[in-house]
Amino acid sequence: STIPTLVQDTISNTCPTETVDLTKLYEGALPTNVSIKWYNNSTHTGAAIADPTKVTTGGTYYAFINDTGSNCFSPPSRAVTVTINTCCRAGYVAPLTN
Repeated sequence: STIPTLVQDTISNTCPTETVDLTKLYEGALPTNVSIKWYNNSTHTGAAIADPTKVTTGGTYYAFINDTGSNCFSPPSRAVTVTINTCCRAGYVAPLTN
C-alpha cells in the first residue's frame, strides 16, 4: 500500500478549542473501502484513535491507509507531533481599578 502523504507533520489547537483534527492533515481522495486510521504508534497496534477529529492528548501520531475489505494496512506516515495548548477557561476580564 501507499504511505499516506500528509500536508504537515505538526499540529496544535487554537484556543478556545482544546482539540485538534488530525483528518485535516491528509488531503486526497480515497478509493471505496479504504480509510485513514490514526494510531499513537508506528506499528498500528492497539486501538485506533477513536475520533481523530477531536484529539485531546498531545504526543506523536501516525496515519495508516487501511483497506477495510481485507483489513491490511499501509506503512506508517511520517510522525505527526500534536501539541495541545492549555486554554484559559475564565476568559479575559480587565482588572478592576479603584
